[in-house]
Amino acid sequence: MEPCSLQTFLDSPSNREALVTYLCESETDATLNRGLWQRRLVHWWDENPFASEAPARGWTLISEGRIVGFQGLIPSCYWAESQVALGYISTTWRIDDVHRNQGLPMLMQLRRLGQQHLLMDTTPTADVQKLLAHTGWTAINPVTRRVVLAGGLRAWWPEVPPSLRFITDPTEVKDVAGPKDPGGQLIKRFTPDSLCWYARSVMRKHLFAGLVDAAGSLQALVFLTPGKIRGLPALQEVDHFAADGGALLLPLMGKVLVCRDLLGCHMIVGLNSFEGDAAWSGARSVLTQTITSSHFGFIPQGLRHLRKLTVMAEGDWGL
Repeated sequence: MEPCSLQTFLDSPSNREALVTYLCESETDATLNRGLWQRRLVHWWDENPFASEAPARGWTLISEGRIVGFQGLIPSCYWAESQVALGYISTTWRIDDVHRNQGLPMLMQLRRLGQQHLLMDTTPTADVQKLLAHTGWTAINPVTRRVVLAGGLRAWWPEVPPSLRFITDPTEVKDVAGPKDPGGQLIKRFTPDSLCWYARSVMRKHLFAGLVDAAGSLQALVFLTPGKIRGLPALQEVDHFAADGGALLLPLMGKVLVCRDLLGCHMIVGLNSFEGDAAWSGARSVLTQTITSSHFGFIPQGLRHLRKLTVMAEGDWGL
């Protein structure tokens, strides 16, 4: 058997088709067929509004002229204090069993990329989590989940300021207000295009709600996805941001909880916050849980002095 070579994946029509063939052949989930893999790559790399600024797409492991392993990257972006910092989501790391001993060089390539860009991996297997923990990645835990009732008493939630308007269509957003006090923080960045891109996710339904001012500038947002909590149909909050630091999130959620177009048949909503994020601390919850996520981050040395605010939707889950 010829030795494997690790190659930077150069995206082209022929290379992408070869990659899709490998992903289909190595996939254990029968629902991920060729058409769906093609659609996912289009979403990750062609439609992603941050892709033009972040050119890396990943690496392939080649043996005897064919792909036997892949480590993918999805471009992302952050506010780093008052600056913009590009990042990447690690995705779809897989290697054929016979070549498992070639996996470490691929992981080291990812680590080198992490010297310049913030990396997130939110869907690693248990074995990969052990490898990440031993190669400089940080596990980001715990998560507090507050379960609130849909259609709850309106008095439980602050009123939306009269200068702001509640919306559920991200195409109405003309601009996204950055953090008003970004000092010392590292926060996932949003743009009007990135909101629409995330709402069109291939693998999961994302419901958007936000507050905009008269000019259409977004001041606060949440994304929710249908799921279950203790066996009951529920909406899970997976992303949130408020330009004012968080005060607008409770008024926004008060609107969500009486919006039938968003709620559908769901009667409970799970609000999720990582350690150090007080976004939902004032919510009137009927149940509070502490859960463990599989979120891992690798932060470049130049950004480690900043306090990172993490959300559930920072990886490839749903993309």
